[in-house]
This record gives sequence, structure tokens and C-alpha cells, in this order.
Amino acid sequence: MRAKVSPLPKIAEFVEFFCRSFSYVDGQRDVSFNKKLQRLYDGAELDISKVTQLIDSRLHFLSLNDPEFTSVLKTEFSRFLELYREFVICIDCAGFSREQLIASLQARFFLPQAAYSIRKVVGLAEGPEVAEWGQDEGAVTALVLRWWLDKSSLSAPSFAKELYGYGKFGIEQKSIEDNLYSWSKGTVLNIRSILSFYDGKNQTLARWLLIAKVWEVFWQGVSSNQQDHFSKVWKAHLLSKPAKPDFSAFQEIIWERGREDLRHIEFLRLFKTKYAEVGALVSIHGAKKAGDDARANKLLSELLDENPIFELAWMIDHFRARYYVLMGDPQQALETYSNALEGVQYRHGPKTKEVLGELLIVATYLKNKRIAKKWDAWARAFGLEPKIRNPIDAYVQRFPISSYYQEANRDIAQKERNKRINQTVISLDEWLTRPPDIRNPNRWISGFGSVKKTQLMLFSGLGQTEKVQKLLRNRADPNLVAKDGNTALMRTVLNDKKECFDVLLPLTDPERLNSVYEPTGVSALSDAVDDGKLYYLEALLKAGVDTELKISIMPERTPLYMAVQRCVTLDFSLTDMYSDEAMEAALRFMPAPLIPAGIPFAQGQYEAMRMMLQNKMQNPRYKKLFEGLKEHYVTGQGVDSATRLEVVKMLIKHHADPNARHEKGGTPFLLAAELGLWDVFELMLKRGGDIKLKTDANETVLHLSILKGHFEFSLKLLRDASEQDRKFLISQSTANGGSPINWFRRNSARNNDAVEHELLKILCEA
Repeated sequence: MRAKVSPLPKIAEFVEFFCRSFSYVDGQRDVSFNKKLQRLYDGAELDISKVTQLIDSRLHFLSLNDPEFTSVLKTEFSRFLELYREFVICIDCAGFSREQLIASLQARFFLPQAAYSIRKVVGLAEGPEVAEWGQDEGAVTALVLRWWLDKSSLSAPSFAKELYGYGKFGIEQKSIEDNLYSWSKGTVLNIRSILSFYDGKNQTLARWLLIAKVWEVFWQGVSSNQQDHFSKVWKAHLLSKPAKPDFSAFQEIIWERGREDLRHIEFLRLFKTKYAEVGALVSIHGAKKAGDDARANKLLSELLDENPIFELAWMIDHFRARYYVLMGDPQQALETYSNALEGVQYRHGPKTKEVLGELLIVATYLKNKRIAKKWDAWARAFGLEPKIRNPIDAYVQRFPISSYYQEANRDIAQKERNKRINQTVISLDEWLTRPPDIRNPNRWISGFGSVKKTQLMLFSGLGQTEKVQKLLRNRADPNLVAKDGNTALMRTVLNDKKECFDVLLPLTDPERLNSVYEPTGVSALSDAVDDGKLYYLEALLKAGVDTELKISIMPERTPLYMAVQRCVTLDFSLTDMYSDEAMEAALRFMPAPLIPAGIPFAQGQYEAMRMMLQNKMQNPRYKKLFEGLKEHYVTGQGVDSATRLEVVKMLIKHHADPNARHEKGGTPFLLAAELGLWDVFELMLKRGGDIKLKTDANETVLHLSILKGHFEFSLKLLRDASEQDRKFLISQSTANGGSPINWFRRNSARNNDAVEHELLKILCEA
């Protein structure tokens, strides 16, 4: 048995409630609205921007008659939806019904937000006594109407006469008077009648009646045994601006309630036995033994019959979906994943993300655009990438063929995997002997990587100068750019082919010098900087390459910033290798077919990559490779320190900016201080480095050098600085109040070292 209703209201429910609370349209338009609303329900929409068009069209009348009020309403409603979306993404209320959750949700989420929104929308400077709200249907609108009559010193007959004169209600004066009398006594006032008060003079009344009507509808959903408590909560929230909702506190209340539910006690018993065993049997990691598929199938059927909480049926669907994948039946798996996702949404945010990630991979692998499109907005809300670039790679990496059941059909997945690799990787030996196509000098070639490249790019990267010259003589265009940003000149730099580089550089448009390879963010200039290729660097700089061209690698950096970073030798450990930063860097440069765990979100890829690396490190050969890699970085990545400094000098000579701002306010100049590179720092200081620059956290060059323990650098800095600059540096505090002397005391080894002693003396004397 499946749960038909989610425990939390869907965003589409709020949109419907909001639109119907502030608008009225004729029957034909309402049919159109209902169709759009149904698409919103069915479309699994979690993107707030997508609902604005529907709201705008529905609130057209209100917007024309009261644009200011409508604007504030929509702003507050959007704010509420954004908060609620965050709530849905992080909450875990998987095994609870709507009835069990709604009271806590109303008191801890809806009421404080409603109190704040009412204060924003209509204000409390002039209005009825909002603190007394919380009565039967019709009572609050009656209170508002009586307040208006008293405030305006009007009787019902005189107000009816006034309204009749405006011709808004389309009925006789006596009928208007009777309606006013009935409404003031508590008869239900509909939205159409409320909107009729918009005549330019009764705008404030119309606003309050709309808000009161919304409140009445809300109050109808409050159970009778909660009403006294809600009234107290409501009054308390009216007196103060609500803090951001405490989702953790709400979560604790839900779990506490669950411990009192007999169904949950029975579920825990099953979870420790059959659920745990099934989870292991359908795991997408690890090899399977003969008979595992039969055992998993039997347990899944038993769980479906014995599961005490029908709200948790999605868990069984998730297990079953994985079971079908590991049996080699992705089509059946996709249908079951869809059932699981329908059940888990608005119940368990983290699990929704997990199920959604796997569903997207299977859907894209099967080229099922309808399913992928349906969950597109939810994917983006959870930070997933709905458009998976290499679906076959993603599928076989997320669901490794080695994890399939022994009795499963592995042939299809294996063939797709092999086909993908064969189509993606081209034989370089073949191109070393292949003659150029003179008839089609700008011919694009498939198979060399995942993006087409011109034959000129291929021959240039292989260093085949004669073929390159022959193509150029036959009007091959050296300025063509592949979809991934590759150019012929870039490939000569990346592959260190000087002769081809010399041929292409004079023919290359200056704008093409700045082309960037999109998958990694590398440019010809950044590669020359990174690998210390002085020959290419000098030639590119003379040709007019942009010295401030940032590359997009963790995060974007200018060539000078990267050059300063490369001046430091790195001594790292395995712990450093397992970090998210290291995983991200590795994934950026890895060929698509080799990327592990093709999940459409980063953290899953990092974990899979980390696990793969840990397994490999058990092999003595990989340990030896790691030691060789470590030695490579300890010695400056194969480039000596003199060359690294020369790269910085060349960039500075060609007006690279030492004060260019980067992430968190960092600059190449500040970075040199943080890394303790005195020669680099001094060079940039003479070429415009601003000694008074600070990061976004107000850290100066002195703060950064002391923080990293570069005390000799700090001492030289203060010795060489002018008296004015010295006082400035010593007097500055960071954003969290840290002064240089306090940072020194926290980072000093206090071993009476001469450098530390003199540095402390200067800091104290200032």
C-alpha cells in the first residue's frame, strides 16, 4: 500500500492557496488556471522562479487595482517559498503521516512566518486587533469590517449608499446593506465580494479583508485541541520578528514523537534484520555471490507484506530499483525509481537527493527525456546536474558491472561501456602516418576526445610541422576554435611542439591567444606558467596575450597568482591526497570515460574517487607511484625555483597586476606574503604591490605571514617598511578582531629564537 499524500504540503499546494486567496476569475479562466496548476502538481516543481508567471497571471486584477500591495504580497510569498524549499531539502520526516506533522509545522513554521508577513504587508500601525484573531470562519472578516465602520464613523446604511454609488457590487443598495449587516455578524465573505471594495477609497479595508480571509482558511486547519495553544503562539510572534526557522529543533520533536509510535517500534525491529540484509544484498558496491539475487528478491517481497509503516514504502521501492539495475534491467529499474521518488519527496530531503541522483542517471542512460525533464527543477534545487554529459560513463560508474549479480544480464551494459570507450579514444599512431586532407583543409575530426577538432589542431598537437605547413598553404584556418575552446596554437603549447608553435603564432589572431579549454579552464598562457615553459611564455607575452586572463580552476586565478603559487614546493601526505580539493582537481583533468561514480553531484564523485584511491594504495606499485609523485611536488613539480621566479618576472615586466583581486579578496601580492616568498614579494613591491591591501577578512600582508609562521619574512617586512607603513600594518585588526601581535603569540613556538625575539620587540614597541 502506497502513501497517497505527502506528510508535508507540496509547494504547488501553497501556490494554489495563495492564488485563490487573492484572486477571482470567471469559470473559463479558472479552467485554464486549473490546468496550469495541475501541471505544477505533476511536474515536481521546486524552482520558485517557475511559479511566478502563474501567480502574475492569476493576480492580474489585484495588481491593477493595488500594485503596491500586490508587490509586497508576492515578495513575502516568494520569501516564504524559499524558506520552505530549504526546509524540504533538509528535513527527515520519512515515517510520519501529515496528521502527525501538521500541528508542529503550523506552530513552528507557518505561524511565525504569517506574523512577520502580516506586519510587512499591511503594517500594525493602523488596523484591527490582530492579536485576537483565531476564531471561527467569518469571525475575523466580521471583526475587520466592524473596525472599518467604527474607524470611518459609518453606519451600514450610509456605507451601503456609498458603495452603491461606485457601482462595484452590481446590486441594489438595500442588498448591499443587507450583505454588510450579515458580514459584520460573521457570514462568510467570499473573495469576489472583497475585491469589489477596490474603488480607490476603501483600499485599506480590502487589504485587511483579504488577509483576514486567508487567516480564516488557515484557522480551519487547526485542530480544536490545539487552538488555545496556537492563540498564545500567535500573540507571542506578533510582538517580535521571527528568527530563521530552527529545522533541527523541529526534527527533534518529530523523532521524539516517533519513539512513542508502536508502528515505529515494529519498523526498527525489521530495520535491524531484514532491511539491513536487503540493503547489503542490493548494495551497488562490492561483488555478489551466487544466489544473492534470489535471496534479495525474496526479502523484498516479504518486506512489502510486513512493512508496518506504509509511509516508508518508498524505501522498499528504492531497494527494488537497485535490485533491477543489478539484474541488468534498467527499464524496470527506472519505473521503480520513479515510484520511490514519488514516495520520498517531501519526506526525507537527503534520501530524496540520493534517489533522485540515481534516477537521473538511469533516465539519461535510457534516453528517457520525459522523466529527466520532470525532475529537472528538483535536481537543480538539490544542487544536482540534470543534464549528464556522458550518460553511459555515469551509469557504469555509479552501478559498476562488477557489482551485478552473477546470474544477471551484464552483456548490454558491458557492450555499451566498450562502445563508449572505443568511440571516445582515437589511435594516435594512426594519425602519425595519415596524410592531411588537402581538399578539405578545415575538416573537423570526431573521436579525438569528446569534442570534434580540426585536422590542423591534431597535426599541430602531434608536432607534425610539414603537414601543418602544407595545410596552411592550402588555406587552413589556424583561428578556428573547437566547442571545448581548443585551438591549434593551444595544442602546440600543451604538447610542447615548438616548431609548430613558431609556424602558427604569427598567423594566430590576438584574440585567439586567450582561448580557454573549458573542461579544465586551461589556456596556452596558463599552461606555460604552470609548467615553467619560458620559451612559450615570452613569445605569448610579446604577442599580446591577456596577462589578467583568469582560469577557472579552484577558483579562477590570474596567471600571476598561479605563478606565485607555483613558487612554493609542496610536501603533502596521503591525507592531503584524500581531500575534496585534491579530488576536484583530479576529476577536472580526468578523461570522461575514466571518471568514477558518474553521479550528477560532486560529493558522490569525491567519495567514489577517494574509495578507489584508498583501494589502489593497498597495492605496492601504487605506493611507489605515490612516493614518486610526492617527490615531483617536493622538487617544484619538475621546475626549478629560478625558473619559477623568472616566470613571475616576465609577467610583471608585461604589466601583470600584483593587486588583482581574487576569491575572498586575495591578490598575488598578498599570496606571496602568505607563502613567505620574500624574493617574489619584494619584486612585486617594486612593481606596484600595495602594502596596505587587505583581504575580505581585513587580513594584511603582516597578518598572513605571521599566521603561516613566516616570522623571518615578517621581520624583513617590518624592517624595510616605512615608519608610516609599519604603524599601519601593526595597528590593523582582522574582521574577527585579531591583531598581528595576538596572532604572533598564538603561532610562535616561544623558543627564544632570535628572529622571533626581535619580531616581538618591534610589534610591542609600536
